[in-house]
Amino acid sequence: MFVVRTHNVCSVVFFATGLFLFSIQVGAATENIFRKGLDAQRAGNYTAAIGHFEHHNQHHECSSAHTAIAECYEALGDSQSALSSMNRAVSLGPNAGSSDPSGDFAEALQFRAKLLIESGNLQDAMNDLRRAIDTSPREPEIRYKYAR
Repeated sequence: MFVVRTHNVCSVVFFATGLFLFSIQVGAATENIFRKGLDAQRAGNYTAAIGHFEHHNQHHECSSAHTAIAECYEALGDSQSALSSMNRAVSLGPNAGSSDPSGDFAEALQFRAKLLIESGNLQDAMNDLRRAIDTSPREPEIRYKYAR
C-alpha cells in the first residue's frame, strides 16, 4: 500500500509540474502575441495589431489588450468599434490580467471617457472620470481631465 501511495503522490507531483510548465509556455506565447500587437501598432499597422490583440484575448483576455484594440480602431477612424472595445475593457474590471491593475483600469476609464466625450455622451464620460479618480486617487492628471 505504501508503494502505491508514493506512486500516486509522485504522479500528482509530475502532473502538477507538467501543468505549471505548460502554463508558463502558454503565458510566454500569449505575451509574445501581445508584443507583436504592440510592434504592429507602433509601426502603424493597426489592422494587424488588432488581429494580434484579439488572438491574445482568445488565450488570456485582459483589459490592456482591449484598450490597445480600441486605440487601433480610433487610429483607423472607427470610433464606434473603439468604444465597443473600451466597454469590454472596463467591463473586465481592474484586476483583469494586469501587472498594474488600478493604473491600467484608470487609464481604460480615461480613454473611454475621451471616446464618450467625442460621441457627445458627457454624463457617462464624467462618471468614468469619477471612477478613474476613485481607482487612482493619487493621479493628478485624472483630476485635471475631470475639471476640464
